[in-house]
Amino acid sequence: MALQLCFFPSRLLLPGVQVLYIPVPDFPFLSCSPTDLKIECFPEEAAEAIGNSTFFCSVAKNTVNTITSTGGALFNDEQQQHFSGFPVVGYFHKFQARGGCQYTYSNSTNLALPESERLVCGQDFRAYGQFWFHVSVSISISDVGSFIRDVKQLRDLSPERLCLLDTTLRFLKASQAYLGPKNDAAQIEFITFRDRRPGEPQTYEDVAEEIEQLLLFKYNRKPHFGKNRPHAFRDIGRKTNNLSKFLLARNKLDPQGWFSSDWPDSVLGIRGSPVTTNDGCALEGLCVCSEARHCAPDKG
Repeated sequence: MALQLCFFPSRLLLPGVQVLYIPVPDFPFLSCSPTDLKIECFPEEAAEAIGNSTFFCSVAKNTVNTITSTGGALFNDEQQQHFSGFPVVGYFHKFQARGGCQYTYSNSTNLALPESERLVCGQDFRAYGQFWFHVSVSISISDVGSFIRDVKQLRDLSPERLCLLDTTLRFLKASQAYLGPKNDAAQIEFITFRDRRPGEPQTYEDVAEEIEQLLLFKYNRKPHFGKNRPHAFRDIGRKTNNLSKFLLARNKLDPQGWFSSDWPDSVLGIRGSPVTTNDGCALEGLCVCSEARHCAPDKG
C-alpha cells in the first residue's frame, strides 16, 4: 500500500492571492496537446525571467484547488474511473502505473493527425513540454516532523519564496530490494523550474537548494535513483546498505555490461563521478555551491 500527502508550505501565509487559470492540469502522465503545453510553459518562463512571485503563488493555489477537486488522476472507483474525494487508497503498483500518455501518442488515431495536433506526454521536450529539476529523497519517518519544522522556519522568513516548492510526501514500506528502503520511509519530493538554456539561475533557487541540502546532508538520506540532480548521488555507497549485493547480482546477470552505461556506473560509484567543479556547476545540479564560482555570481 502507498500513502501520498501534499504539503503546501506557502499556503496559509498568502491569503487573497488572485488565482490564474491554467488550462493544462499539472499531471505529466496524462495526454495533452502541444498547444496547451506552450500555453502553460510560456507564462511560467516569463514569470521566471522577472521573478514574479505573485504568479507563482497564484499557480500554487490553483494547483491545490485542481488536485483536491479532480484527484490528480487518482480514482476512488477503479471500475468506473471516478474520483469522489480524498483519501484515495490502493495498491502501489497501480498508483505507479497511472497515466499512459505514451500509448496515446503511438496509437494509429493520434498518428493520423497533423503533428501539431497530436496528443503528447506533458514532459515531451520535442513538444515544448514541461522542463524541471526533480528532487526526491527518502528520509526516516522519525525525521519527518523535524524536516517539516525546518521548512516552516524557511517559510516564515519569506513565504512567497516557497510558492514554487509544493512538496509531496510518499510513505513507503520497507523493501527487500537491494536498492530499496531498508526501513519504512517517507519520500520527500518537489519539482523546480529548469531553464532551457543550461547554466541559467532560477528564481528563489537558494531556497530550493537549502531544502535539497537539508535532505541530503542534515538528514543524510538517500536520493531516488530515477530522479534528482547529479550531485545528489555523491557518496551514494555510504547510504545504500546493500549496494555490494546489487553489484554482485548485476555482474552475475549481466557480466558483459550490456544493460549498463557510464551514467548508472557513475551514479552507483562504480566508475567515474556524476559531480563536477566547473564554473556554474551548481546551477545544473552538478555540484554543491561551495565556492562563489560554482554559483555563477555574474548571472545574479
